[in-house]
Amino acid sequence: MTFDIDDAEIDRVMDLHCPVTDEVGARMDTVRAAYKELARCVLPQLPTSPEKSLAWTNLRQSLMFSIAALACNQPTPEDTP
Repeated sequence: MTFDIDDAEIDRVMDLHCPVTDEVGARMDTVRAAYKELARCVLPQLPTSPEKSLAWTNLRQSLMFSIAALACNQPTPEDTP
């Protein structure tokens, strides 16, 4: 996907995106809980190493983008009743 990164896109991506609806908030909570469960299952199994550090970093990054997908693509406050 390619698109122009204008001021509106910068604001859309970088502004704080609180859940607009309870459904979006619940989805965010579910995603966070799943990532916590995965981290608590996987990380103790790994030896201390650069690879473990990268696994942790990438779990955090993946969670960040998962939450961003929900936050940045939810209905705007004007679209909700």
